[in-house]
Amino acid sequence: FKNHNILHLATHAEFNVGSPDQSFIIFGNGDKIRLNEIADWQMPNIDLIILSACQTGLGILGSGVEILGFGYQVQKAGAKQAIASLWKVDDNQTSVLMAAFYAELQKGNVTATEALRRAQVSLIKSKDYNHPYYWAAFFAIGNAL
Repeated sequence: FKNHNILHLATHAEFNVGSPDQSFIIFGNGDKIRLNEIADWQMPNIDLIILSACQTGLGILGSGVEILGFGYQVQKAGAKQAIASLWKVDDNQTSVLMAAFYAELQKGNVTATEALRRAQVSLIKSKDYNHPYYWAAFFAIGNAL
């Protein structure tokens, strides 16, 4: 976290609306990090974290305690902005969207939010990925918009 300002977690996640304490991100080696454990991360240098796993932007309000998904939790840990998803996403189509996102971001002089918007528009204009299922799940949140 100390040597990079962008972090991309292309992994699997599950947000359990009824039991948010059972929500987790699972890494390639099988390790899981639960939603509440993200608060222990220290990310003061992270300008942007991309959570391209399923349901990383879901959240609920319950008994006065906000639990707003993984995107919110990584911001509480110090990330300035997050890109997260609202539903289960397909790996192949997500990789197409993320490739378009990074191509736009690398052009420079563009915010991550604008790069995401442009990537989504490029999928809308494509014949294979124009259905909202492929591009509409992802959104940007944070103070660095």
